[in-house]
Amino acid sequence: MKQLAPSSRLVLSCPCCNIGQLNPDEYRSGINLNAPIGLFDFNSDNAYSQSIVNLIENGIIKQISILGNYDCAMLKNALTASDESFEFKYQSKIKALQKRNDTPLKLIKRICEKVYKDIHEQQQLGKLIQQKKIKINIELISKKNKLTLINYYPNVGIYNTAP
Repeated sequence: MKQLAPSSRLVLSCPCCNIGQLNPDEYRSGINLNAPIGLFDFNSDNAYSQSIVNLIENGIIKQISILGNYDCAMLKNALTASDESFEFKYQSKIKALQKRNDTPLKLIKRICEKVYKDIHEQQQLGKLIQQKKIKINIELISKKNKLTLINYYPNVGIYNTAP
């Protein structure tokens, strides 16, 4: 088995993405953090936010990639399930982001943009990312079509730099 060099990249994704199968050299060597459908919660008192802060402060993380798979089974179930027949902890969060006639691609894009915005709005994390000039990008993938959109950046309006 090929030995992978450690990466200074933090990859945020849904556990259903199975990113190690997509491109092992690119994704498996990084530090991975998972949340269902990529719906991360960056509250200041939460343990993984503090862990990310510690990794950045110690110079371990120099880049953050938000990975969204629009073939995600959880995402597709959330789009098609009725409220009465489907009980899923994150269903209400997905419904709050969802717009009428959303495709999986549009919804996963919106979820990734929310994560991007939430990272910047978390006071300690956002300030540290700006100070250390940590690069954040969004990658949208499709395992079925083997498509990757690398360095997709959210709409300018998603992140307001005004204090």
